[in-house]
Amino acid sequence: MTRSLLLLALLLPVLALAKPPSSKEVDEALLRLSPGDLSEVDAGQRAVVAAEAAQAAVEQDIAFAKNDIKAAKSWDEASAAVLKALRHEQEAAQARQDDEELTRLARVGGDAESNAAWRKARTKQHEARLAFDQARLAHAKTSLALIQAEYQVTRMEAYARAVGQSGDVDTELGKRHTSVGKAKKQDARAATKRDKAEDAWKTASLEAERLSP
Repeated sequence: MTRSLLLLALLLPVLALAKPPSSKEVDEALLRLSPGDLSEVDAGQRAVVAAEAAQAAVEQDIAFAKNDIKAAKSWDEASAAVLKALRHEQEAAQARQDDEELTRLARVGGDAESNAAWRKARTKQHEARLAFDQARLAHAKTSLALIQAEYQVTRMEAYARAVGQSGDVDTELGKRHTSVGKAKKQDARAATKRDKAEDAWKTASLEAERLSP
């Protein structure tokens, strides 16, 4: 056996046993650091908590948006019922040849049709808002995943300062940086979808405002 093969044979068992430190091991190592050395870790943890709260807030917005849609659809149904009743009244007035009543119903019917069109636009506005909030939630989730990934990098960097650099630590840091890179791409895609959904909601809002009686 050549010297290089002998060295490889000796190293393989060590490499096979190499594994990243557990979360508990990292926590224990971080206890050795001063508060100043832990400032970035603490900031990262606060960022995770803030991102979790932001996600919860968007989930609440989605619940509100769903309620708004229910109310808007009920108003749609009411407007449709008014239009149907007016058509029946017009038929009755035509049968009686009551021109005065037909004139009044035409005026009332015009207002009712305008109101119905506005109600439909309001429903579309609320539906667009729900789609926007759902896109916001998707982005909040990817943002949280990114912040968590960055937090794990910060923890591992602090761990390296506590125990010293090693091949295992460098390998683990590389993996965590790769996770951050993937999370950034996913977050960027979610942000693009969120922006498009916001534009659609703004367009629907302008249309509802245009039709407002």
